[in-house]
Amino acid sequence: MKNEPINSWRWVDHSARSLEEAIAEIERECQVRARIFDGWIQAGKISRVDAWDRMERLLSGLFLLRAQAQREREVLEPVAGSDHPPATEGQSRADQKGIVDSVAFGQAAA
Repeated sequence: MKNEPINSWRWVDHSARSLEEAIAEIERECQVRARIFDGWIQAGKISRVDAWDRMERLLSGLFLLRAQAQREREVLEPVAGSDHPPATEGQSRADQKGIVDSVAFGQAAA
């Protein structure tokens, strides 16, 4: 990371966070936005419609990540009476096929 500009980061270089860390960060961001958006609306920095839209999109991402975390927990937990061993972390199909996401941060944000 060194002192490089954020818009030059590559996703593959900064994607080592867990699902739980991603959920915690989005929860934190929701709290920050909930505190500041009313002031921004009053100051004319953002419209109420834009603020609502941004919060709704952020919350949608949070709900999707929580659902994914629940699915992963269900997959990782062994089913009683099953002959199949539980799945282990790190065995995603992408990992097994060697697929790497290398989209540039600035390009993905555009």
